[in-house]
Amino acid sequence: MNEDKGHFMYCAECGKPLMKRLRNGLYVFKFGQVKGDDGTVLRHSVVDITICGSVKMNCIKDKCKHENILPFFPFQEGSNQLALKDKEIEL
Repeated sequence: MNEDKGHFMYCAECGKPLMKRLRNGLYVFKFGQVKGDDGTVLRHSVVDITICGSVKMNCIKDKCKHENILPFFPFQEGSNQLALKDKEIEL
């Protein structure tokens, strides 16, 4: 079975990656994973959440804290989902 790699959603203000959006519309948020210099996982994510629906989230960058709205339905008016670095993706 192929893994759905999805695409990262970025803060509309500072560009920091916030969470991954899978092709099926689900959002995946992981936080706290620590990797070594060689890329091996030293500690797995403390937070690992899968979300079905729209998300309102402040940026996790200390100096930004911009409020981002990530809708469940793609390209919904009033959202900043267009903060994708690769705008030619199919959701």
